[in-house]
Amino acid sequence: MNPLDAIRERLEGCFIFCSFAAPKIRKELGVRHFSQVWTKLPSWYIWLYDTPGAFMLELRSGAYFDSGGISYEGAAGVIRYFPTSYHTDALSDEETSLLQSSSFDLTNTPIWDELAKICGSELFVVGTFELHCPVKGEDLFFLFEGSRRNLLENPGIQLFDRLIGMQAYTAQHTPNGPFTWGQSGRAATIGHEVSCEQFLHSYLASEKFSIATASDIAAHRWTTLASRTPIAAKGTGCGCCH
Repeated sequence: MNPLDAIRERLEGCFIFCSFAAPKIRKELGVRHFSQVWTKLPSWYIWLYDTPGAFMLELRSGAYFDSGGISYEGAAGVIRYFPTSYHTDALSDEETSLLQSSSFDLTNTPIWDELAKICGSELFVVGTFELHCPVKGEDLFFLFEGSRRNLLENPGIQLFDRLIGMQAYTAQHTPNGPFTWGQSGRAATIGHEVSCEQFLHSYLASEKFSIATASDIAAHRWTTLASRTPIAAKGTGCGCCH
């Protein structure tokens, strides 16, 4: 299996597991809906409870690499954010025109004909993301870097937070982080075989990192989710077991 497909399977496994969570846990995860996007690139739509509009997670490439003497497989892609038509301050003229036209449906996602044009482009991209794991091991390293400097608070950070929370719930393991740099650089790891600091300083040696305190809302949420018993997974799998 190539690295791109390996990371796609890790993401899909997490999304499927969380989609069967009990309703009260789904609310804690902060994810309203998932939907696979059938394009030439592995992609998913994600709708959050606390952020208007819709996100699109799009994988673009994968590779093997060595860092700190350890072999990894990883994939990189972009996070798109489709805001509601009332939140267009940071959009380009082309993006605003598309969003306010008939190119989008009631789910705040593009209709099929427009999606073919958007997929693979830089339209609506709010940041890049990377997901890596050791070739021999279960650890996960997730990095996000915002790409729209004119945003006071990049919405991609909200999706990053929720993605790590879903991984914490799925793995039943508290993440390390969030590690931060600049205005919107974020990173976290789930596992214990490789130090997050070791990986980050080896992989992104030029960056200066800080780590959130234990009172940080994201870190607190991740810790809580990691301790939640996956009730529905023990039941029929219908997602409604209590």
